[in-house]
Amino acid sequence: MPGAAGLDDWFEQSLARPRPPGKIWLVAELGGQVTGFVEGVVEPPGPDAAWQIQRDLSRYRLMVGVLPVSAAFRKMGIGTALMLAIEDAARSQGAQVSLLDTSVRSDLSVPFYEHQMAYSRRAVIFRNTLPGSRSAPGSDAIMLQAPRSEAPASAAGTGQLGVVDKGEDG
Repeated sequence: MPGAAGLDDWFEQSLARPRPPGKIWLVAELGGQVTGFVEGVVEPPGPDAAWQIQRDLSRYRLMVGVLPVSAAFRKMGIGTALMLAIEDAARSQGAQVSLLDTSVRSDLSVPFYEHQMAYSRRAVIFRNTLPGSRSAPGSDAIMLQAPRSEAPASAAGTGQLGVVDKGEDG
């Protein structure tokens, strides 16, 4: 986890930079307060897509990087609204599948993605800190994939929640 010192400045600087092609960054606001955000990128198939063993590498795919929701606003449909919004934005850029990874130990994110968002486990990501390296130890993760044509049975309530594209103009 990043430290809190300077995190606000880092986010502001990140939002001010031009986005690379396919980059999506959406923010949820409730009553003028930021309650969460989602970041991802639509990746095109590579030049060797016809020979890929992993089928998803031959498709346009949304790679979700992060989806934090403030603790005080969890279980209110904000994460669902953000995920549905980024999936829609990615679909409009040609994405056919959505992929993400999360900690296998998370009692919050694993049920959210599997049950609320209808993602399925597709891979296990193994991690090992290399001897002599300076990287900090991390947690195990699992890769989840959204079905191509299915949507969750229920969407977030409409209320006063707004999902805002914090792109080049934001």
